[in-house]
Amino acid sequence: MTVNNTVLAEIERVKQLLAYGKVKQKIDALLDVFEYREAGLDLIIEALQNSKVDVQEAAYWLLQESTEPRAKLA
Repeated sequence: MTVNNTVLAEIERVKQLLAYGKVKQKIDALLDVFEYREAGLDLIIEALQNSKVDVQEAAYWLLQESTEPRAKLA
């Protein structure tokens, strides 16, 4: 598996957890995908709309830590 395939597989795993996981799993998944910087940024931004406030807060704090311009805009 190449790096790109690995990143894509991880992003798919995170999407599944964000859709169906428990709150702690969702937050852990956001922390994992944060390591992929730009590749995971969309998922973190989307998590701002999650129905669970704890997940929204985790996404907010991760975006605050990001140096990506899109993170600051979100």
